[in-house]
Amino acid sequence: MQPSYSQRKSLGERLPCTVSDVMSCNKGSHHQYFMDIQFRPAAKLRYIVFRNYYTYSMSIQHRAQSRDPWRDVVTQKVLMQDPHLEADAHDYHCIDVLKDFDRQFDCSNVVHLRVYLKQPSPNWQSCGLEDVRCYAVVQPATLHRNTSKNNLSESQLRDKWQELGLPSASQDLMGDFLVTADEIRRHRGVSMQA
Repeated sequence: MQPSYSQRKSLGERLPCTVSDVMSCNKGSHHQYFMDIQFRPAAKLRYIVFRNYYTYSMSIQHRAQSRDPWRDVVTQKVLMQDPHLEADAHDYHCIDVLKDFDRQFDCSNVVHLRVYLKQPSPNWQSCGLEDVRCYAVVQPATLHRNTSKNNLSESQLRDKWQELGLPSASQDLMGDFLVTADEIRRHRGVSMQA
């Protein structure tokens, strides 16, 4: 099922990128299929959303400069339960860079990704990714010292803290740092009005 507008909007700011058609190269005794995703200027990448087209699994490599060697950042992420069956061959997927990429990957300066596609089944003549969209890292809201204009009771403060999905904290910490209403609306779509 295609993600709704509100689901895509909640991912963050859409990044301009160039996505190539599926290309192939000889790798040993077999053909390897891949697609390139390029960002100009370099991007702060958080999510890659796409619709699968008969790709059983994918691997992703990154390089920061055109002369740098490719570096593996995702290894064999499975997209279909069974490569021979069509049931989930057209599903949408969301790759979360912070969860799915190598932990040492720096998502703050992404220039060029290469996505290798694998489909071992003879049932499908081609495979690829469609409707590829990339989204920026959403910066956490800037925290501000509590001021006299933030007059929330203890229970209101705890409720707002939980609405933001922040980890539990002492009342002193919650009282010392509040996120302003404008930042919450911009970053999380949550209102600070009690």
